[in-house]
Parts: sequence; structure tokens; C-alpha cells
Amino acid sequence: MNSKFDNTQHKKQLMVALEFDADDLKANHNGYLSKRQRKVLNRIRRIWKIMVVLPISTAPIVIILAILDGYRIHDTASSRFGICILIILIAGGFSYHAYSKVHKFNKDLFKGDVLGISGTIITRSFSRRGKSLYISDQIFQTQKPYRFDWFTSGQIYTIFYLPYSKYVLSAKLFGEQDSVPEIPKILKANPPIV
Repeated sequence: MNSKFDNTQHKKQLMVALEFDADDLKANHNGYLSKRQRKVLNRIRRIWKIMVVLPISTAPIVIILAILDGYRIHDTASSRFGICILIILIAGGFSYHAYSKVHKFNKDLFKGDVLGISGTIITRSFSRRGKSLYISDQIFQTQKPYRFDWFTSGQIYTIFYLPYSKYVLSAKLFGEQDSVPEIPKILKANPPIV
């Protein structure tokens, strides 16, 4: 059994890794995003917007270089055409992936709903740079493994996340006392605008 000090240290480490504070946790517990979390999500969405445009804008340059290189090594026109199609498909795939991320963050920011789920955590690495959390029937993934490093497999947590992008906002050990009183149900239906 963990001591109260260990639980406090664990809570602080989770707060640093997931970048949330007590006000964010309170807002998430009541089903909405805090102002600070909205700013963070806007920043992430902006990065994905850049990733939509970047492959499309660099594809013509790469195509021109491939054609010029093809002339230099005297390859056939059909091989150059195939390489150009491949470049277009790869750029289109990257752009579509980034666009789907932007669309999910747009929906999350527009609705502003935060969901919570409780259960036993199982952590796994899915690549050298990625990590995933399994809890109840949900799977959360990140390419920044430090965000999930402080979750302990086998422990029971409550995780607060966005429904469309599956972005983990905050978390707490199950049974951890809330520092704020429960908000009445009428306020939960119409959460205060932050």
C-alpha cells in the first residue's frame, strides 16, 4: 500500500507529465475544458494545420527534383511518372492524416466536453517513441512517451479525455480525495463558461 507521501509525489509527477493543475482537474471533473487547456489544444491544432499544408507545398518541389534527376540518369518517362505518382500519394496521405487530426481537435474545442473513465491501467510501448494506455474499453496513444511514463500498470485511475481526439487532459488515482466540493447537477448540465 502506498503512503500518503508517495501518493502526493505520484500526483505531482502526473500533473507535470500531463501538464495540468488543480484548476484543470476540477474543470475536467465537472465535464469541461479550462481556459489554459483550450490554449494548449489550440497550439496543438495549429501544429497539425501546418502539417496539412507542408506536404502539399513541398510535393511540387520534390516532383521537379525527381524529374530533373531522372533526366540526369537517363531513365524512362514511365519511371519518372511512377515516382511522381508515388510522391503525390505519400504527400496526400500525410496531409489527410493531419487534416483528420485537425478535424477531431476542432470538434473537441467546439463542443468542449470532457469525458472521464475509471479502471485499471495497462501501459505498453507501441514503437520506440510511442506509448499506449489501456483502460476499460479505451486505448489512448501518444508519440510523447513521457506523458504516460508516470502511470503505473495495475493501478486504478480516473482519466479525463477529449472524446474525438482521445487526448488525455488529466488523471488521478482512483479514490483520491477531491479538493473541491461536488457541483450540483443543474450546473453540470450547463457548465460555467471559462
